[in-house]
Amino acid sequence: MREQSNRLILMMMKLHRALSNIGGQQMGSTVVLLMACLSLLLVPLFQVVHAQETTATVGLTIHVVQRGETLYGIAQLYGTTIDELVRLNGLLDPSSLEVGQRLLVPTTLAGVAAAPAATATPPAQNVFHVVLPGETLFRIATQYGVSVNDVAQANGITDPSVIYPGQQLLIPGVQPPQLVTNLPASVTSVTMQPQILMNGRTGMIRLMTAVPATVSATMMDFSVPDGTDQARLVHTLLFGVPIQQPPGMYPIVITIDDGTGAVSTVTLNAQLVAGTYVVEAINIPNDRLSLLSADVDAAEAERVRALMSVFNPVRYFNGPMGLPAAAAVTSPFGSTRSYNSGALQRLHIGTDFGGAPGAPVFAPVNGIIVFSGGLDVRGTTIIIDHGWGVFTGYWHLTDRLVNVGDAVTTQQVIGTVGSTGRSTGPHLHWELWVNGVPVDPMQWVQMSFSP
Repeated sequence: MREQSNRLILMMMKLHRALSNIGGQQMGSTVVLLMACLSLLLVPLFQVVHAQETTATVGLTIHVVQRGETLYGIAQLYGTTIDELVRLNGLLDPSSLEVGQRLLVPTTLAGVAAAPAATATPPAQNVFHVVLPGETLFRIATQYGVSVNDVAQANGITDPSVIYPGQQLLIPGVQPPQLVTNLPASVTSVTMQPQILMNGRTGMIRLMTAVPATVSATMMDFSVPDGTDQARLVHTLLFGVPIQQPPGMYPIVITIDDGTGAVSTVTLNAQLVAGTYVVEAINIPNDRLSLLSADVDAAEAERVRALMSVFNPVRYFNGPMGLPAAAAVTSPFGSTRSYNSGALQRLHIGTDFGGAPGAPVFAPVNGIIVFSGGLDVRGTTIIIDHGWGVFTGYWHLTDRLVNVGDAVTTQQVIGTVGSTGRSTGPHLHWELWVNGVPVDPMQWVQMSFSP
C-alpha cells in the first residue's frame, strides 16, 4: 500500500513538471496520458483496501474537547484507553482538560472495517490521586490499600519521601467500580471525579442531557442540588463527603426531569475509602476555657451551618482556588484535636495558616460576602458565597475589610490575620463547605470543579 502511494505521488510530481513546460496544443494528449497513469495506479490501491476489509488499520485523528468531556469519556467514544491518550498527547494531568484542547486519538481509516474485539471486557481504568499539602506517600498508599513501593515504582519516584502538592500519582492495582451500567435516552454521558471518593473531600458528577432538564441526586441520606449552565444541558452535581462517613460502596441516585412529565433515574456506584487524619494536642488559656463549653460550641456551629448550607444557582467560581494567605499550613483539615490534655475532643474542619497579626487575608476566588462580624468561638469572621452551594469561611481575624452584600474578586484583600475567639495565637482558620458539608479546602486549590 505504501509503495503504491509513493509511486502515485512520484508520478504526479513528474506530470506536474511536464505540464508546466508544454503549451496549450499539447495539453489534450498530456491529460490523456495522466488519466491512463492514474487508472493503472489506482486499481491496485482499491484492490489492497478490498483485501483488508476484515483487518483494522489504525490511524490518528484530532478530537476537540467540548464542555463536560473527560478523558475517560473520550477514550470510550473512540474505543481506546486513557493510557493510550495520555501517551499520544504527553498529558501530565489526565483529569484536567480544557475546552477547545486538541487531542490526538487513534481511529480506523475510512473505508476499512475494524477488526472484531478480542474480548467483551471494557478496557481497564486507572485511578489517579492528586497530592494535597501535608500528604505523604505512606498515607496515600494506606488509603488505597497498596504498598509505598508499588506506588513509587508506578510513578518513577526514586525517593518516596519527596512528593509535592498537585502531583498526579497513578495508584497501581486499583480500579474504580463500574460507575453505571445503563443510561436512559435522556442522558448522553455521565462522569464522576475523583473516580474513588474519600471522606472529608469533594466529589463532582458531570451529567449531560439530550434535552434541557432539571436534575437532582440523593446519596448518603442527603440531597445534592443541580448546578447547571448551557441551557440546562450540562449538569454539575457537587457534594461533600462527611469526614466521619464509613468507607464502603454507596449508591448515588440521580433523577432527570425533562419538563414534559418524563422522569428517569440513573444509579451510580460510588466507592468511598477512608482518609488518614492526624491527632493534635491543643492547650487553651484559662481565660478562654469557657469557649470549650458544648452549649456555646453547638449554638454557634448551627448558626454557621445555616449560613453555609444555602444553594445559590449562580456560580461565581471558575478554575482552582487561590490560597487565602501567603503563609505555611500549620494545621491540616480533618485532625482530631485534644484540648487541654484530653478533657475535650473536637474535629478540626478547616486548614490553619500561620501568619503575623495584620497580615492580609485574600479571597481565593470570586464571590459574595454573606457574613462579616464577630462570633464567640470563631472570633472576627467572614463568610463568602461562591455559588452552587460552595462557601468559604475565615476565622480569628483582626480586621474585616468587607461588608455583607459586597462582591469580591480573586485575591482581593478581605481582612487581616488575628487571634480572636478560641485561638492560641495569630493564625487564619480557613473552611470550605460544599452543599452543607465541610470538606478539605486544599483539594480546591489543586483541582478545578468548574464546568
